[in-house]
Amino acid sequence: HISNQIGTSAIKSSNGSIIKSTGDFEDSDSKFIPIIYSLLQDTGALLCGDPLRRITISFDTYSYVIAQSDGIIQIAKLPLDEKI
Repeated sequence: HISNQIGTSAIKSSNGSIIKSTGDFEDSDSKFIPIIYSLLQDTGALLCGDPLRRITISFDTYSYVIAQSDGIIQIAKLPLDEKI
C-alpha cells in the first residue's frame, strides 16, 4: 500500500475485468480502466516477450503507476509529489 493514494484498481491481466477499485476508480462508469488495459496490450506487443514491470504516466498534478504481477494489473493514482 502506498500512502496518499487518490485511487487504486486491480484488474485481471487476462481479460481486463475489474477485481477491485477504490477512490477515483470506484465509479463503475469509469472509462479509464479499459483505456489502461488497451495501453498495456499495445505495450506488450511492442516488448517482444520481455516482461512488463511498471509504467508511470505523469500529469501536472498526479500520476498513474501501473504494475503487473501474477496475472493482476495494479493501478494507483498518486499526487505528483508522491515518492514510490
